[in-house]
Amino acid sequence: MKKTLLLIAAVIAAGSAFAQQKLIKKQYDKNLNAEFIKEMPLAGNNIPKVNAPVLRNTPPNVAWTPINIGNAGNSYTNAFSPKEPVWYDPNINTVTFTHRGGGAGIATGNHFVVDKSTDGGTTWQADQGPVYDPTGFANGRYPQGVIYNPSGNTDPNNAYVFSTGAALSGTNGANWGGMAEGSWKLDGSSPAISNMTNPAFYYGAGGSSQAFANRDGNFWEANQDLDLVNNVLPGSVTVFKGTWGAGTYTNTPNTLNYPSSDTYGGDADIAFGPDGLTGYVVTVDGLIGADPGVVLPYIWKTTDGGNTWNALGYLNLDNLASDFGGSAPITCHIEVDIAVDGNGNLHIATVVGLTDATTIWSQASGAWGVYDLYTTDGGTTWQAQQLALPPMYGGDYGTDNAGGWRQSPGVQIATDWNGNKVFIVWSETDPNLDPTNNYYPDVYVNAWDRTSGNWTGATNVTSGAGNIYYHVMSYYCQGTSGSYELNIAYQGIQDATVSLNPVQFVFLDGVEVTDAQFTNPGNPTGIVLVTGINESSLAANNVSNIYPNPVSEISFMNITLDKPENVTISILNITGQTVKEFNLGQLNAGVNKVAISKQDLAAGSYFAQVKSGSSVVTRNFIVK
Repeated sequence: MKKTLLLIAAVIAAGSAFAQQKLIKKQYDKNLNAEFIKEMPLAGNNIPKVNAPVLRNTPPNVAWTPINIGNAGNSYTNAFSPKEPVWYDPNINTVTFTHRGGGAGIATGNHFVVDKSTDGGTTWQADQGPVYDPTGFANGRYPQGVIYNPSGNTDPNNAYVFSTGAALSGTNGANWGGMAEGSWKLDGSSPAISNMTNPAFYYGAGGSSQAFANRDGNFWEANQDLDLVNNVLPGSVTVFKGTWGAGTYTNTPNTLNYPSSDTYGGDADIAFGPDGLTGYVVTVDGLIGADPGVVLPYIWKTTDGGNTWNALGYLNLDNLASDFGGSAPITCHIEVDIAVDGNGNLHIATVVGLTDATTIWSQASGAWGVYDLYTTDGGTTWQAQQLALPPMYGGDYGTDNAGGWRQSPGVQIATDWNGNKVFIVWSETDPNLDPTNNYYPDVYVNAWDRTSGNWTGATNVTSGAGNIYYHVMSYYCQGTSGSYELNIAYQGIQDATVSLNPVQFVFLDGVEVTDAQFTNPGNPTGIVLVTGINESSLAANNVSNIYPNPVSEISFMNITLDKPENVTISILNITGQTVKEFNLGQLNAGVNKVAISKQDLAAGSYFAQVKSGSSVVTRNFIVK
């Protein structure tokens, strides 16, 4: 049944002040003028600082070879959070690493460029592109990059790299300008296609976002939203679906709501399994109904390639208290990385630990650990496998006024192409280098076999290096049986006390795990999924674009529902302020045609947020 509604109502005052501003312990303390972003630890985490360089020469190693790749003007490219600047596609045996400019031939560090290897990481072409050109847009920061490879293609020259990242309104300006996007053909035969999305909220591209390239040819990004106007976390994740066609791409946003307490903020992540249909979105936040003072993962799932997302709930980790000889509540870290195995089951790689304010994670041995939080039945029941109990939490280098920076464990996860093996890596100092401080990080790995359920055990795969700062790893490893090569890159810091110095990026060629290493049986602990939010039938493909657009008098949008739903529409301006809001009541199943009037709207750009249950779909429009 079709139903037409005309939205004409009084303007609702926007931007009303909060009676009392909540304390927000976000993942990052953003000093936009100095371009300095440092991780905000949880209460009680006192990470000591080092006020001297800690650079160590990488020793010879028969198992792996460090290869210098691209450069950047400073360390603000793949720092501070697990992201996806490295991508590997086995169909073209190509590894790419996307980063900010700064190398030869690139005008400024505001561009996104790419290093590429078409022989699996043995030889490289550095600082190619640009992938994103800020000319006419805003300057780029913190890029991620994935490979779009057309179906059936085996020639790297016919593939593209797609990059997203944060965008500034000006060089080190006062405002984040949105999300920078760019694509570039890997043979360089066509110029970059650059674009910028101006969001209602800051999309967290500086650190709390993750990109993914799916098997169906679509690329995705999940971003935890942040309302910069009111300095609050709105309790939403924006999921972008990118679709290729005719040499360009389109991005469609969809917003997923969750019960945020607006006190903490962390990563958002997205990944799909080998079938291309089963996928998950995870964010980390303080959650309504959970213990106060903790952050926990909240999970959505799709089984139709991202057309609809169902809220599963959040994971309560209090059953892990005995692992630390402590008591509940137990928290996870604000950084997570996720993967989907060959059975369509989710794995969340993260750090878990005590929340007692007297506990200092970086100094108290056994107060925190690296974990895989996973399901074996599609999300009904959950388990936690402890991978390691490192003696230190992280290292803090330099001083704030000198551009100092912090290294957290940086937990990341990868799979083989078939999803039969899952690899989790983190940084930790080899006790042979320093038994008391975590200033000389190596990369450790613990991997899982889907068939046997066995693990390899924690192994230092960069033994003796002690300078693997801000490692990043491709979602896919190389190889599907026998041996598996991890695609890992890191930042070679010239002076670890100064984050604004130029950096040399390094690729580790030959970091391998073999089938013979999967000999350790797991001993997981059951953890609890807390449910309670019902997902509506509203999804991104159920809401049409506004037509005609721009709006001169009255335009329309079609809302298609699988079942009767209560629907509201909020009109937001480009700063994220709500300028109109309409409660449409319960709409019927089927197509509902809704009219959008320009009445009381000044000329400019706006967003229409269509809300039903825990789902929000956003469409942009222009008023003449």
